[in-house]
Amino acid sequence: MKKDAFIVFLLVNLMIPGYSLTAQQLFLKGDKEVSTGIGFGSSYINKGYSTQSPPLSITFDYALRDDWGPGVFGVGGYIGSAFYRYRSINPVTGNMFGYNYSALTLGARASYHYVFTENLDTYVGLVLGVRFSSDNPSGDHEHADSKPDQALSNVNTLLVGAKYFFSSNFSTFTEISLGYGIPYFTLGVGCKF
Repeated sequence: MKKDAFIVFLLVNLMIPGYSLTAQQLFLKGDKEVSTGIGFGSSYINKGYSTQSPPLSITFDYALRDDWGPGVFGVGGYIGSAFYRYRSINPVTGNMFGYNYSALTLGARASYHYVFTENLDTYVGLVLGVRFSSDNPSGDHEHADSKPDQALSNVNTLLVGAKYFFSSNFSTFTEISLGYGIPYFTLGVGCKF
């Protein structure tokens, strides 16, 4: 599935006519950008769970400073959600049992953007925040009638990303996350205003 998503991302980038932006036009001090993405792979859940809904995210970036070296320092926020399901057969009764898991992640985001070539904004960043999660037992389960397990945990992850701008305001992006709490790989689109 990861391979298919990457192929789609490449095809979209190759099919849209070229649009040239210089490095100075991509992410300037005062720029704001909202992006939405779909995640692949996650530290949210253990093996055995199947994805009910892929992790979805919305991010906001604000170009705060352009006087810290050759790039631009940005700050913003991160909102992400994920829903998973685990199902199995009770070996004693033969009936189905399982868990429904949901998570909402809220975080602050900091990033440093540097443009190596036209139209391509590359960056490294950090997300720090919290994840609210709930794990509900269901089916023929010894805890099926109990209240859901709820937890609050820390989110901390480093990320590396790239945004390709098709116009001065529209981009596609990919991010790789190295840490805990958000998907390992995210593809999406962004709009700068």
